[in-house]
Amino acid sequence: MMNLRNLVNRLEVIVIVGAVVVAASSTRAQAQGLSDPPPPDAQWANPYAPSDMTIELAPGEFSLGIGYAHIAIGDSSESVLDSEGALRFDGSLSYAPLEGLPQLRVGFALGVSLVLDDSERAIISDGGLVVVGSSDVPLWLLEPEFRLSWQQFLGSEQNFFIEPGVGVGGVFANLSIDDEDSPTGDSFDEWDSGLSARVFLNVGMIVEGGLAGLQFSYMRGESLDLAENASGEVEQFYVGFFGALRF
Repeated sequence: MMNLRNLVNRLEVIVIVGAVVVAASSTRAQAQGLSDPPPPDAQWANPYAPSDMTIELAPGEFSLGIGYAHIAIGDSSESVLDSEGALRFDGSLSYAPLEGLPQLRVGFALGVSLVLDDSERAIISDGGLVVVGSSDVPLWLLEPEFRLSWQQFLGSEQNFFIEPGVGVGGVFANLSIDDEDSPTGDSFDEWDSGLSARVFLNVGMIVEGGLAGLQFSYMRGESLDLAENASGEVEQFYVGFFGALRF
């Protein structure tokens, strides 16, 4: 009888000690849960996603892209610049001006297109002078634009987005041939500019540090008169990669 009573007493002590240990462990776990940093994925969570995460990405965004552009100034019947391949850089700075509508973005962009083709060309100036020669960058464009876009996140975790938009601005073009590359000893350098409009589509995703994806765009501009045989309306198709930092 005494052995049974001792056994019961010992079991009661073990149960009480076990309960105290479990309670202490639970309290410690809750305290750690409050102090531990959020998981890595939370740091890059989409601020527009329907979640209770408190870490948000700021509305400012700086984007830089690089890719291929096909440029046409005039058509084949009137211009030697009707089909030019170019390396293009696209930089933009945008902001969400309305706190209640963060998908709406406005900003400024500057594109630079460089035709890297040193093949020989025959350019007829407006004065009738024929210049035959080449240049490392015979044609390059500056494309400042004001842009308006809608950045819509998709997917169950809202980590992917599409961003259609429009841009209005200008296109500044320079056509040049170096005199040292010209067999006639003559050089050619001419600027012209006009208004332009662009439609574009960004397709991307959230990555560590910001955003990344692809950009597609089409630009059309007013007629440029760079030379007698290098004139006409400007068209540009562009596809490239971009990365963006948010702040």
